[in-house]
Amino acid sequence: MKTYLNVVLTSIILCFLVYPSAGQTLYKVSLFRAAPGKLLPLIDNLTSRTKDYEQKGGETPFIIRHSQGDQWDLMVYEHIVNYESYFSHHNNLNVVFSPDYGDDFYDMVAFHENIYTYGPDYKITKELFEQN
Repeated sequence: MKTYLNVVLTSIILCFLVYPSAGQTLYKVSLFRAAPGKLLPLIDNLTSRTKDYEQKGGETPFIIRHSQGDQWDLMVYEHIVNYESYFSHHNNLNVVFSPDYGDDFYDMVAFHENIYTYGPDYKITKELFEQN
């Protein structure tokens, strides 16, 4: 019984030690496949949307170019403080990279998918993106 209790307590302690290193920062990951012949205009458009995002109070999102083996060309990695502020009508951050369908933006896009995930602290992420 004592051995069992020691194993359980050790497991709980290890969980608490590992927990802070697990991703606790919320991100929106948007994947885009450019329509045929529209990759460069899409890159320009997303770059200009990055500036709009920052002007609305969001932290710098990152655009990543994908070149091999998957079904997307560009990924936008946005830091989200929380769902409530992100989806509020106050700043409309949620529509910067996901405008309403029917928008001219989608003339450049053949595929678009959004994923919400947790990851490392934004400061760490920003530092890594800036180094690469």
